[in-house]
Amino acid sequence: MGLLPGRLPPTPGSESPPAQGRRLLNHPACKPGNGSSNPRIAQRRRAAKKRNRIVLHPLGEQRDFLTSTCFATWRLGVRVCCRCAPPPLSKLERSISLIPVNEALAQQLARDWLEAWNRHDLDAILAHYTEDVEFTSPFVAKLAGEPGGTLRGKASLRGYFAKGLAAYPDLKFTMVQVLVGVNSLTLLYRSVNQLVAAEVMTLNTANHISRVEVHYTQETTAMDSASSPSPHEWVRGEYLLTDDPRRLDLDAVCALLQSTYWADDRSCAVIEKSLRHSTCLHLIHRGKQVGLIRGVTDHATFTWVCDVIVHPGHRAKGLGKWMVKCFLEHPKLQTISQHLCTKDAHALYEGFGFKRIEAMRRSDRPMPFLLA
Repeated sequence: MGLLPGRLPPTPGSESPPAQGRRLLNHPACKPGNGSSNPRIAQRRRAAKKRNRIVLHPLGEQRDFLTSTCFATWRLGVRVCCRCAPPPLSKLERSISLIPVNEALAQQLARDWLEAWNRHDLDAILAHYTEDVEFTSPFVAKLAGEPGGTLRGKASLRGYFAKGLAAYPDLKFTMVQVLVGVNSLTLLYRSVNQLVAAEVMTLNTANHISRVEVHYTQETTAMDSASSPSPHEWVRGEYLLTDDPRRLDLDAVCALLQSTYWADDRSCAVIEKSLRHSTCLHLIHRGKQVGLIRGVTDHATFTWVCDVIVHPGHRAKGLGKWMVKCFLEHPKLQTISQHLCTKDAHALYEGFGFKRIEAMRRSDRPMPFLLA
């Protein structure tokens, strides 16, 4: 069974571990009057003894580099004693700081990181990393000319990220999932060239990224195809209506919804989360998203129709009516009933069999048009 990294093996023929332990604790440097009155040293000794891992000799803090610090490690009954420079307290604490990353913290860090990339804000991107960050990616060899695929230091990372933003001026990431671990998190997102990326990020105690390992796969892998059935699509002239989530342009949808009377107070984060948990049809014209219709459903009894919007430059072409028709034909939305509320489009929905009914609603936000 291996010893801790960097520790010396026990001397052959040495005393048994209990005897070594007694000898260590009776070391002259550990006796009263040899520095043990120092509160900081005493505190560190107590913490180390409690963990049963490291015992520091108090006098070590007062020695120069030539005499150095003598410290001993117990591991599975074996004592290893060596002389070296006194380790900083932060390194000792680091060995017991392995705790799961908070879910809310992980989500916030992921949002900030993603938004910085989608703004192409290099300084905001780099603010998430430590000065001595270690970054490993298959793209490093291609863009940075580093055959080993690893970059070290924020300065190297700045040059690499700058080349990436220049090489992909339309670069935009879409988050798929955030996974939390012990002092780490993994961001699963859609990257450039139809790639799905998974970045495993190790965090330091200040929640900055100190190490990154990036993994890629083509989006059309067997696993992706099995988990994502073929999209449902309708075509009308130059317009495509699809439920393929890969066609979502979040910035375009945020701009559309935030210009409406019913969603003008929604943040992009709220909009993104609502879309992720809904069945959405995206209206595409020449590769750009110009409309949306969203459904919230249990896929059995109830569907709420909402966020029906067409870009002002594409209105008066019957697209809204076509979108509602296709939406009600969607196989996932064949529920017992469909519901909605509107301020000024009653005639449109009545043409599809919707009727005005009394309803109740619980919300702090007034919606006076609900019963109109």
